[in-house]
Amino acid sequence: MLFRSAASSFSGFGKVLISSFKIFRNAPGTLETSTYKLSFSTSRNPVGSLSTTYANNVGPDSSVFGTYNLGGAIQPITDFVGTTPFLYDPAAGDLLLNVEVLSAANDGNAAYFVSQLSNSSLLERVFGPAPVGYLAVTSGSLVTEFTFEKAVASVPAPLPLFGVAAGFTASRRIRKRLKATN
Repeated sequence: MLFRSAASSFSGFGKVLISSFKIFRNAPGTLETSTYKLSFSTSRNPVGSLSTTYANNVGPDSSVFGTYNLGGAIQPITDFVGTTPFLYDPAAGDLLLNVEVLSAANDGNAAYFVSQLSNSSLLERVFGPAPVGYLAVTSGSLVTEFTFEKAVASVPAPLPLFGVAAGFTASRRIRKRLKATN
């Protein structure tokens, strides 16, 4: 099952590192006992145009967020802490969550809360057996809470900078010696 969120949900943050997220139950029910693999990526398709072919939606930055054993009564809040946080760049596209059911005896249903924010907000999902599923589009959005931190650009350590400076100084000395001998 694929879910997608508009990049505008993270506007103003730049690149973020998603370490966990929560989803909120809409109605009591049960979830098929199974192992679920969750992956994040950017989506190749903008909001409003998910393909029913799963692979056509997944971006090149796909990363497994974690694998979870779930089942039984749906909790009011389900918290997913990532074993591998996902570095999300909103400039690369919308955020895509891929939920893979790895082992289940039956098709299970889960009802999670959809907020009717506005007619312009879309909740899209592709569900069903891979490689091609069914598309469902509703007005609103899946109520989700992300835990993330703004990604900080890496700063070179002083040792490599020292090496560049030393190399530059040495090249200047060699150049002076060559000029002197010519």
